[in-house]
Amino acid sequence: RCRFDLIDAHYFYPDGVAAVLLGRSLGRPVVITARGTDVNLIPAYRVPRRLIRWAAAQAAGVIAVSDALRARLVELGVPGRRIEVLRNGVDLQLFAPQDRAAARRELGLDAEGPIVLSVGWLIPRKGHDLVIRAAATVPEITLLIVGKGPQEMTLQRLVEQLGSRERVRFLGSIPQERLAAVYSAADAFVLASSREGLPNVLLDAL
Repeated sequence: RCRFDLIDAHYFYPDGVAAVLLGRSLGRPVVITARGTDVNLIPAYRVPRRLIRWAAAQAAGVIAVSDALRARLVELGVPGRRIEVLRNGVDLQLFAPQDRAAARRELGLDAEGPIVLSVGWLIPRKGHDLVIRAAATVPEITLLIVGKGPQEMTLQRLVEQLGSRERVRFLGSIPQERLAAVYSAADAFVLASSREGLPNVLLDAL
């Protein structure tokens, strides 16, 4: 019902494969972006690997969000000349350093020691449990965890078991426009994911 020029697909499998099939049906070019697990892990399986190669060959363009993912695509047989590296973007007007003392006051933080921050969905792959366990071995730090997800109660129980309730704060979901203050309040940011491409959260923190 509407005219469009291009299908922009993110994640090679199954999204990119489906997008190529749709593009062929509608007579529209398709660009596929590799984001991480889609080319680092899924190609270990024979059928998805063949379909990923097929989709890359059929696509009008292939994008990777990092040089490492571009190299992985080349290993899978995608010609390097067909791959463009376009890193994820950051809103530098929004994610800019703020006054640390003011940011801490805004969050009600009065901790004397260093503040460490972990941001992401509360799911096993993000490794928040590793950060919580590590924080428990460094008693002078305060750990802030931003995010919601199915592992929330499990992580809170872990904090209780480790006796870290006074030093670990779960902040829940925070709107993008307020995240810069949280980053500015922290002394260090931790990304403990078992696998990622080049996540926005890392760039936001930088």
